[in-house]
Amino acid sequence: MPSKKTHLISNILFCLYLVFLTWIIIFKLDLDVFSFIKNHSARNINLLPYAYMNKLEVFLNILVFIPFGIYGKIISDNSSGLSVISYAFSLSFFYEASQYIFGVGYSDITDLIDNTLGAIIGVLLFKILNLTFKEHTQTLVNFFALAVVFAFLYVLHSYHLL
Repeated sequence: MPSKKTHLISNILFCLYLVFLTWIIIFKLDLDVFSFIKNHSARNINLLPYAYMNKLEVFLNILVFIPFGIYGKIISDNSSGLSVISYAFSLSFFYEASQYIFGVGYSDITDLIDNTLGAIIGVLLFKILNLTFKEHTQTLVNFFALAVVFAFLYVLHSYHLL
């Protein structure tokens, strides 16, 4: 059983992840959120799965939701993988609807499918990690997540996005 400190770190990292995820998906890494929303008004929606498939975009959509599945299982260890996946689906649906409402992106059913698939992979990856590392899984995931956060901040700083 992880310590309260480890669990607190997990909660903080999950919240940070959600902030980054929102910034990436909704605001497209733009720092001036209000002008970003003000300057966008095109509303597009695609309801045909994989009609405009971009392999890199599919990969990235899957990749960015893998941590949701992992941390969803860590944060709510009593919940089933299915409930974590349904939360991921709901969050992805919220993002896609927000893009349409605010006119800041292209709402696409493919993104919803890929994001949910990423969460499924995350839940399965958590189960594999948990079988392998048992009580050290949460600490290992937190360590890796911290490394990713610092790498992400470094890249943003290097490209003068931060």
